[in-house]
Amino acid sequence: MIKRKILTKEVTVTGPNFWGFNSSITFKPAERPGWFLRTKTNGDVPVDFRIAVSKKGRLELSSGGTELAVIEHIIALKMLIGLDQVILIVHNKWPPYLGGASGYIKQLKGSWVQTDEDFPFIKPNDESYVNTFNSIATEVSIKKSEGFLLHLHSKWKDLPRINFKVTLEDLGLIQEFIEAKPQGFPHWRKHFANLASFFGWPNIEYVSWKNKNTSVYETARKWWAHAGQDAFGELGLCDYKAIPLVNCFRYNAGHKETLEAVKKAFS
Repeated sequence: MIKRKILTKEVTVTGPNFWGFNSSITFKPAERPGWFLRTKTNGDVPVDFRIAVSKKGRLELSSGGTELAVIEHIIALKMLIGLDQVILIVHNKWPPYLGGASGYIKQLKGSWVQTDEDFPFIKPNDESYVNTFNSIATEVSIKKSEGFLLHLHSKWKDLPRINFKVTLEDLGLIQEFIEAKPQGFPHWRKHFANLASFFGWPNIEYVSWKNKNTSVYETARKWWAHAGQDAFGELGLCDYKAIPLVNCFRYNAGHKETLEAVKKAFS
């Protein structure tokens, strides 16, 4: 299992958001286990699927007049490194982009204390299954388990399929998840990114572009790894103070399908 890292110092993470504007978010130590969102009207609200919504290409938190976008890269820190006792204080709806979880970890280093305690776990109330068809068929299933196992399959049109099974003890794969940048997909977005970069958009290096990798397999592998980072962020929403004991099958799926499966399994 993952050992808890308790946040002990307040840190404000800064950087350009997805749109390129200066942004920040504060990680404040909580006096009790769990992750919380500081809201305008409801106080500190537990962060789980109950306040999460799926938007195009991202997940958001919404409660008490406070909204926070692209939360999958932030909540993933719970399962990727075991970060706990966190209050998120929102300054801008769109937080720093930073290429995903690794940028947050770099700015948060030195702000936590490592413990010998296992992160608490929670089992689903029921099994769930979600399937959809966008450009390709997608599927997510969550089954009860005595441990954690993620079957992660990903496929992007002209790229090879990548699939591996991941446990919480697979430290090499988890490190891949941490370092993986968001996918530069569809490929034509690179042309718009180049134009935006010419006019000052700062995030072009925070994305994994197909033409920056040495082979289609390397691109597929990096994009698969970022899907894993997303999956850890999605599954981390099962409960505000625990990680799930599940056998999860995520096949070509995105935020919408996985969040729906989490809600069905843990409601």
